[in-house]
Amino acid sequence: MSGDKENTITETPEEYLGDQEEEEEEEDGQQSYSTLGEDPDGERLPKRFKTDHITLRSPPFYFNLHRHCPKGYDLGKINKIVEYLQKAHYKASRTHFDPEAVRTNCSHREFTNLLLEFSKSQN
Repeated sequence: MSGDKENTITETPEEYLGDQEEEEEEEDGQQSYSTLGEDPDGERLPKRFKTDHITLRSPPFYFNLHRHCPKGYDLGKINKIVEYLQKAHYKASRTHFDPEAVRTNCSHREFTNLLLEFSKSQN
């Protein structure tokens, strides 16, 4: 049984990599990404650690307005919601694959709060 547990990685990528910096400064000031797929000893990392773990913490890249809007609130036109998000200093645009969705960099909680504010300002 102990042989099975030896091959199981229970650490998160941050714990596994420790305080290692993925970007090293070279003499000319350019950044090198050569260590992204290797640990400090030069050994290969497992495939799941090769992805950029910062992107795993990023918010979802789009929200469907009909799914995320509380019931009973009228939102109006999607372009007005996009403008409202942009005025609140977020990046926002419509999606090409879902006509009822908005792409934005705000979190789900912020998005829901902004939708409520927008709906109240429309009435």
